[in-house]
Amino acid sequence: MAFHIIASFLGLEPWQFSRAREADLIAVPDRPRSRWCSEVACAALARVGEIVLAVGAILDLGVFRAAEFLSARLGVIVTADGVVELSRRGLIPLIGYYKDWPLYDGRAIEAFAWPELAEEATRAGKPARR
Repeated sequence: MAFHIIASFLGLEPWQFSRAREADLIAVPDRPRSRWCSEVACAALARVGEIVLAVGAILDLGVFRAAEFLSARLGVIVTADGVVELSRRGLIPLIGYYKDWPLYDGRAIEAFAWPELAEEATRAGKPARR
């Protein structure tokens, strides 16, 4: 099976499949041309719940989408500045860049569960007005 076929077979988004491969939760391709045999696919399918728990259900997000997600999930207003402040505090790691835009760890965003802390970070992260 090719990458996109095994990902679909497992019910994983391509980014989830890539995370699972990077974490060695899915075996390396065992067939020519970077393909997997059906036995490997079925073994991964038997563990798909464990795989999803490990890789998360939220992809890595930019600051504005992270703020929107946290606001909706926590029921409080979280701004982009609040996300940056949470990152500065080490609670939502900055994990890379996409076209020079910062990306924040989707697993940390998904796991973040402290509305009071998010509100406080939003207040603290507001730029000073002149």
